[in-house]
Amino acid sequence: MIFTDQLAQLISKYRGRLSICHWLESERGVPTASLLATEFAAIATDRDVFVCGPGPFKDASVVALGALGFNKSLINLEIFSSLRGNPFNAEAVPDRPAPGSIAAVPAEVEIAGETHNVHWTVDTPLLQCLIDRGIDAPFSCQEGECGTCLATISRGKVRMLTNFVLDEQDIASGSILACQALPDGEGLIRVSFDE
Repeated sequence: MIFTDQLAQLISKYRGRLSICHWLESERGVPTASLLATEFAAIATDRDVFVCGPGPFKDASVVALGALGFNKSLINLEIFSSLRGNPFNAEAVPDRPAPGSIAAVPAEVEIAGETHNVHWTVDTPLLQCLIDRGIDAPFSCQEGECGTCLATISRGKVRMLTNFVLDEQDIASGSILACQALPDGEGLIRVSFDE
């Protein structure tokens, strides 16, 4: 087990605050949501939980924690993703069209109580549309992985290019990631950034 001695020291130093469970598939099988719920039952539901590992493990962990009553805001997932192209290949990054050179839809975007009216080009993520116009919007990774640019759509329709943060219930309630959202249809789109 990697870092066994260092982890044992941390457990000893933070007795009652830190516990570590090693789940070896060769000994205990594949961790399912029901097995993980049994393992997680001793954790107080008002504590932050940090989950890292393969996708199926993280998915099962989120289901198990949800079943135990954990608020989604306390479940922190570490997400790794591969590069989408060769960063050393300059030709791999196409030039973006000039603003206004392709079809756009009108959008009303509310950020911190201020409404911005923009023409949102159909091939540009909302966050990039705002940045291009000098509008300060919350963001961090711009890869659909962190959720900092979380917003809610109240009118119109969008589609997302990538999404590692929102579940089906979030999307059904109108949540979007502005860094990955493209307009999907015609007519006014109304979006507000969550605070």
